Amino acid sequence: MTSGGVFRVRRKGKTGGTEAGHVTFEASRAVRAGVMHISSLTGLTIWQRFVVAMLKLIAIAGYHYGKWRASVSPPESRRCCQESQISEAVDRLVAAAPKQKIVTLGGRSAVAVVVPVYARTNADQVHLMAALDALSRQTRQPDYLVLVDDGSPLPIPSIISGARVMVLRMEVNSGPASARNAGLAVARKLGVQLVAFLDADCLPEPNWLAVMDRAQRRRPGIFAGRTMAAYPDTYVGLYHDVCGTLNGRRLKNGSLLYGCTCNLSVNLDRCSQDFDQSFPQAAFEDVEFCVRAAKSGLQVAYDGDAVVRHHYDHTAMGLFRQFARYGQFESQMCRRHSDYLEVLWASSDISSLSEVGLQLEAPQQNPPSDEVLLKHAQPSERAALAARPPLFPGVAGVTATADCTQ
Repeated sequence: MTSGGVFRVRRKGKTGGTEAGHVTFEASRAVRAGVMHISSLTGLTIWQRFVVAMLKLIAIAGYHYGKWRASVSPPESRRCCQESQISEAVDRLVAAAPKQKIVTLGGRSAVAVVVPVYARTNADQVHLMAALDALSRQTRQPDYLVLVDDGSPLPIPSIISGARVMVLRMEVNSGPASARNAGLAVARKLGVQLVAFLDADCLPEPNWLAVMDRAQRRRPGIFAGRTMAAYPDTYVGLYHDVCGTLNGRRLKNGSLLYGCTCNLSVNLDRCSQDFDQSFPQAAFEDVEFCVRAAKSGLQVAYDGDAVVRHHYDHTAMGLFRQFARYGQFESQMCRRHSDYLEVLWASSDISSLSEVGLQLEAPQQNPPSDEVLLKHAQPSERAALAARPPLFPGVAGVTATADCTQ
C-alpha cells in the first residue's frame, strides 16, 4: 500500500501560512514526485503517461481527503474477539482437523497459506472461489490452507474441504489485522515454519508459493512479492501496475520499507510478532508490521518473481476511495513511528512493469514443482506424499470450523 507520494513536511519556526497553504504545498510536492516517477518509466505512450498522471492526481486528492477526514472525525475502532476466545477457537479448530504428517521435499519448509475473508457481495464470493482455484493449481502445494472468515455477512462458498483446509470463523468483524493474527495463531499451533499471506481477491501465479519458499530458504525472514492488476487493460489497472501500489517501497539499502499482506511471506522462526489490531481497516496494518520488524533487526526483502494479481476497483472513484482509506490512518502510523514519514520520503516506488527477479544474486530458474521433486524423493517421502489428502477433493463442506463469538 503506497501513500501515492503524499508526505507531510514539517514546518520550522513561525509561519504566516494557512493550513490550506500547507496542504497545497504537500500536494504539489507529491505531484512533482509522481510525475518524475512516471516520466522515468519506458514503454508508455504519451496518452498512457497522461492518463496515469491524471489518476495520480486523483489518488493524491483521495489521500489528502482521508487525512482531512481523520482530523475532523477520527476512524472508529472495531470490536474484536478477546484473545482468550480466539485461542479457544484455534484449539478447537486444530483439534478437529485430522492429524497428518507434513511432507517436505527438497529441504522446503512446511507452509500454511493464510487468507482473511470478508464476503459482503456476490463479487467477493466469486473472487474467493477464483483465489482458491488458483491455490489448488500451485506447483508447490501448501501443507495447510487457513481461511479466517472475519464475520462475513455472506457465507463462504462450500467448495472447500479436505484435511488441509481449515476455516476459523469470527462472528465479529474485527478487521484484517485481527483476522491475520488468528491465522498466525493457527499456523503456530500446527507447527509450520512458513506462513504466506494472500488476500481473498488475489490470484497467485502457479509458482507463487514455490518462489516464496525458495526465497525463504535462502534468507529466512519476511518477503514481499510483485502485485499486479488482475485487469491491466483498464486505465486504473495500468496506474496500479505503473506505480506499484501494493509492491511496498524500496529503501536505499535495497530492502523494503514495507511489504503488503496481499503478497507476503513470514518465517515464524525469525518473526514472532503479530499485527497491530488498533488499525481497524485494510490500511497501514501491514506497513506498521514491517516497520516494527525492521526496527527489531528483520529486514523486509523483495522477490519480483512471486506474482499475484489483485482485483482492484477499476473506477476512478474506487481509486479515490482506496487512497482516502490509506490517508485516514497516516496520523495513527506516525504516532506509532515518529520517523516513518522521513524514511518514507527517502524510499522509492517499485513499478510492477519494471521489477522482475530477486535482487540478491544471479537470476534463478523457477523452483521445481512437487512432481519434479517427487521423482527424486525417497520411497518413504513418496508414500507419505501420496497418502496426503488433496487440497480440494471436490466434496462440499468444510473440514473443520470454529466460532469465536463476542
